[in-house]
Order: sequence, then C-alpha cells, then structure tokens
Amino acid sequence: AYGLRMPGGERAPRPIFIACLGEGSFRQLGEDCGGRPREWIDERRLVIERFARLNSVAIIDRDSGEQQDVLQSGDQSIRNPRLSPDRQWIAFDASRPGETASVFVAPLRERPLVESDWIFADRSASHPFWSADGQLLYYMPIGTNPLIRSVIRGRHFQSASGVFPHEAVTVYASSEMMMPAYIPGTAPIATPDEIILVLGDFTGDIWL
Repeated sequence: AYGLRMPGGERAPRPIFIACLGEGSFRQLGEDCGGRPREWIDERRLVIERFARLNSVAIIDRDSGEQQDVLQSGDQSIRNPRLSPDRQWIAFDASRPGETASVFVAPLRERPLVESDWIFADRSASHPFWSADGQLLYYMPIGTNPLIRSVIRGRHFQSASGVFPHEAVTVYASSEMMMPAYIPGTAPIATPDEIILVLGDFTGDIWL
C-alpha cells in the first residue's frame, strides 16, 4: 500500500493505492482517503494516519475502502502509529498544538480508543517502534531541535498487563547522523538483531 503527494497544499487529495507484487498490478483504493498508509494489520485491513487540523489514526478496508476510527482526540494530534508484532497494541505519539509530543501505547480494539485507554510511555518523545518480539518499545526523545532526532531510548513492556515495569534506557546515540523527524513515516524499524533508521548528514565543512 502506498500514497502519492498531490498538489493543493493542506487540502490536497490523498489517494491510496494497493499494489499486487506477484501480478505487478495496482489499483486505487480511493481518490481521497484523507491520509497515508502506515502498516498492515492483516491481509485486508490497513492502518492509515489521517492528516487534518488534528491528525488521527484509522483502519481502512482494502476491498471496500471503508474507514473505521482507531485513535482520535479533541485537542491532541496523533502521529506515527506502530502496531506491536502480535497486533494487540498500537504505539503512537500525541501532542497539543504548540507543545512537544509524548509517546503512548493502547490496546488495539474494534471501537475507537479514547484518551483514558492510552498508557503513557514517556514525554518529550516521538516516533515509537517495537522490538521484533514486542517486549521493548523504542522511541526517540525530542532534543533542542524539534526537526531532528539523534537518540533512541527503550522501555520494557508487558503485553499481558499493559505495564512498563522499568525505566527507559538509551540504546543508541549519534553525534553526527540525525533522523529527519519532519519527514512523515520515518520511525525506525527493529529486526531481531538490527535497528534500521533513516538518517541524514546535517554536518558541514568550511573550506579555504
């Protein structure tokens, strides 16, 4: 599943396309789905991040194009949703306009999740992602420059109880390469033995 950037600014249509890799074919799921695809739940349901005054998260049906609200808030914008490997939990960051984001997790359910369902993970952080076994939630603290990230922290998570039993620890830090947080959908991906990041070199040289 993929989206296209269309002209028109904030009111630009946001189509989503479904590609069949085996057949080499694709079809348009909708001319304006209101957001961009983020992750498959299963072969039929797709998590999308919807862009508006306050971002929200929904599930869209691959066949019908019908959408179902998953995460929404009356005063917070929700971004960067990531499903746990067992598809039982969803991690995301949320923030009020003008404030820094915080990272939360919530159980993935059929009904829309309200803020009382959210479990707080850490403040001044964003771009959560799960370890391959789902026992660690990683995320990136927000530093002095809100447009980039240079550190990854992690907290152990108990899926059965929805509890973070320990404090966060730093698992990666870089003084040169930075993740461009201003580009949507750039949260890292964890495999059993690696973390894959989108990084940019923001350093420069002076020549004489």
